Amino acid sequence: MFRINLKMFGVELAGWLDNQCIKSLKRPLKLASNTFLVHLVTFFSLLNRRYVATKHQYYIHMNNYFYKYRAIYNEKKLDEEQSIKSLFACEAAFSNRNNFNDLFDSKINLVPAKPAEVKLLKSKLNNKERFELASLIKNGAFTPKGDQIINDLINMFNRMIDNYYFYCVSSKNNSNLMWSHYANSHKGFCIEFKADHLNANEVGYEKYLPKIKVIDLIFQKFQMENDELGNTIWKALRTKLEEWRYESEYRFQASNSMLSNTVKSGDDYKIFQYPERFVESIIFGCRAKASVKDYIMENVPFECKFKQAQAHKESSSIIIKSIE
Repeated sequence: MFRINLKMFGVELAGWLDNQCIKSLKRPLKLASNTFLVHLVTFFSLLNRRYVATKHQYYIHMNNYFYKYRAIYNEKKLDEEQSIKSLFACEAAFSNRNNFNDLFDSKINLVPAKPAEVKLLKSKLNNKERFELASLIKNGAFTPKGDQIINDLINMFNRMIDNYYFYCVSSKNNSNLMWSHYANSHKGFCIEFKADHLNANEVGYEKYLPKIKVIDLIFQKFQMENDELGNTIWKALRTKLEEWRYESEYRFQASNSMLSNTVKSGDDYKIFQYPERFVESIIFGCRAKASVKDYIMENVPFECKFKQAQAHKESSSIIIKSIE
């Protein structure tokens, strides 16, 4: 289901991340046998548990409805159209950042650590912690072991981020560009969801990718309290470049309880079913053929409203009207 318990969300996902961290240690990536990385596994889990559980409570949307644009490509074989099959089955496909159409979406610019930064960090630690870092640098440069551990850390971090799955929707149902780009030039349809069932967060649009210093990730192994880092990670998963602002996008993140109840899944996506009552209406594009509209209205297996998008020349805009 889309609706989740926000208070439990962080704990569920953190517990799942614990397992993912452990799995990542067993994957083909050969991590240095050092307690340093083991502690980092714990950090990523704790950071997620503390941060995600609270952050969602401060990003409450004020929308009544969210919209998912869907394309139709083969009007002669509507029974084989994936968008229509998913609509009838009430299935939603959640994607991780590797499956997004934007190359830079949810990506993080990881700024390499410098030996001098590690040395400075070492000077602030106690004897036991200094010992853990001692083998990372020598004579002002990273040792082979240091390079390996830092590379392992970066790979582990990226694997953590890749294990977040989102369902992307828009707050607009009358965007000419959205209808053009995601509904096959106005030939498809748009699902109108009741927003109170989707705990979606607004996407931010920036000129440049969010940055995280690798030294900050290393530092977190020793200092578990850093809201700034947590903010950056959370924000990065909901950040796109300015050129995408027209989408007015919101994202609903899959919880751990959802991830254990997938209908179908692949490396970069998870498909879940949602209750029929989540759908308020189906909006047909300006160029949707009568045969497409008739097929959907006659075969949709649940009750909902139907609407029609129309091009309003006087205002140079798209208006939505109910189909009586």
